[in-house]
Amino acid sequence: MDVVKYFDGLLDNEAAEILVHGARLPKIKEADGSVGLYGKVLSVGKIKHVGKNIVRNVLIGDETGCCIVALWGENARKEIKEGDVIKIINGFAKQGYYGKEINVGERSEVRIAEKNIAAQHCDNFFSIEGKLMKKLPTSVYVNEGKERFIKRIFVDKKCIFLVNDRIKDINEIETGSYIKIKWAYMKNGRIFVDDIGRITEIK
Repeated sequence: MDVVKYFDGLLDNEAAEILVHGARLPKIKEADGSVGLYGKVLSVGKIKHVGKNIVRNVLIGDETGCCIVALWGENARKEIKEGDVIKIINGFAKQGYYGKEINVGERSEVRIAEKNIAAQHCDNFFSIEGKLMKKLPTSVYVNEGKERFIKRIFVDKKCIFLVNDRIKDINEIETGSYIKIKWAYMKNGRIFVDDIGRITEIK
């Protein structure tokens, strides 16, 4: 069928090609500006309140990389779990705190997709395994009336900064135990583990 003719010239050839064959969505490494893409959910953070709005960070990956997706408003409330594959519609990719980040706001949407994706490569997030050598007292920082809790630990010879809820994880683990940290990241030469990260004891 001649799609251009069928729609009486309202579609150009490029639009007709997308309608018939579908457009190839970009990979995470290619994402820039307004974007739609698929990603496998690697970690899901908690809902946070930012002013009158809410946001939830989700770490997604594909075969080209991984990035944080910030789900705002009603998108933050959607049932998403680790292992799901999601489709982002009309998101906006930019450089942010974690590196590349994709915002999914009120004009965007996230859906669970029936698709297989192998997330195999992640430059900006990494894992650490080793012996928990030391835990220092927790520090509290206040910024714009909101507290942020930081605790330094030493795993082998690495100094690692735990943020907020990740402190609870380490409080249950004795010094001298072996632990695994997933989804740590580097910022200003320091290693952090926050809402996206996971800490488990190796038995």
